[in-house]
Amino acid sequence: QGGDELFCGYPRYQVFNATGKLDRWPLALRQAMVKLAVRLPGAWEGWLGSNIRRVRRVLVELGEPAAIRFLNLCANTPQAEISRIWSPAVRDALHDETFRDDDLRHIVATGLNGLSALQERDLTVYLPNHNLNYTDKMSMAVGVEARVPLLDMELVNTVPRYPHAWLLGRETKVLLRETARGIVPDAIINRPKAGFGAPYRKWLRYDLAGMWHELTSESAVKARGWFDYDALQDARARSQNGQDDLYMLQWAVLTMELWARQFIDGKLP
Repeated sequence: QGGDELFCGYPRYQVFNATGKLDRWPLALRQAMVKLAVRLPGAWEGWLGSNIRRVRRVLVELGEPAAIRFLNLCANTPQAEISRIWSPAVRDALHDETFRDDDLRHIVATGLNGLSALQERDLTVYLPNHNLNYTDKMSMAVGVEARVPLLDMELVNTVPRYPHAWLLGRETKVLLRETARGIVPDAIINRPKAGFGAPYRKWLRYDLAGMWHELTSESAVKARGWFDYDALQDARARSQNGQDDLYMLQWAVLTMELWARQFIDGKLP
């Protein structure tokens, strides 16, 4: 844990870098590319679908200011899509406040910009609240004490000061790869990044389709009062027909409903 945050290992660092360079292009050309991007399929499966999503993500972000682009790249789902699925009652209670607003305030408070802000946000927000949280829970569940050597205090205090060109180029984690070369086999150093995500697209499209329809039926959604039924079904339809990739949003809705049934309604799964 910590290698991606310290050494710029996430694909979003490359996307942010690339879109920053494309900012020099004429505005009219960038706007045309954004219009093209939204027409690309967002939920195809396999290698082709994965690469289309990467291209689409780069192009769509050309239409955003740098700060918003940065926050969009940290999210699994566009903020507009998240806001759309809430029920009117929840929207009123939120007063248009979003997690992105919290992130934006955090970034402004650091006084950083560009890749430095992205790294700082990942190190202080994403890493402790997500990755280290998972590591702690999984290791404790089996009685194992986990170590995270890449989060050595000296490394954490030193690496973010290095020039970004040392960390990010045509490949990610440049400094870490070159430091390990000759010690770790090249086949490991040069292999593509392997994620740790669940196959939620496949599950929701096929295996868990029945669960989705049960937990997000019109009666269930209205009884819970958290979501807009029509917006949920629209997100589902756009994912199923390949127009958009909103499966992570559906996954979040399912987990929230299952949590509510167990801890609010008192129903065991």
